[in-house]
Amino acid sequence: MQGASEAIRHLTEMGHTRIGYLHSNVYINNFQERRDGVIQALRGAGLQLPESFLFSLTPSIDGAYNSM
Repeated sequence: MQGASEAIRHLTEMGHTRIGYLHSNVYINNFQERRDGVIQALRGAGLQLPESFLFSLTPSIDGAYNSM
């Protein structure tokens, strides 16, 4: 959660406002914590994570390629 928050803070400090999030379509608790960190940091910067900026990927090279 902390690493994801720091990454978002860095992006917003650089002036970015349109920030998306790639995540696995397989549930893993750590991934949920990362997403929570992203959302928390975006809210702290006065931003939101639009559904159109949230991308679900299959956790394999071929799966992620096909998902993109």
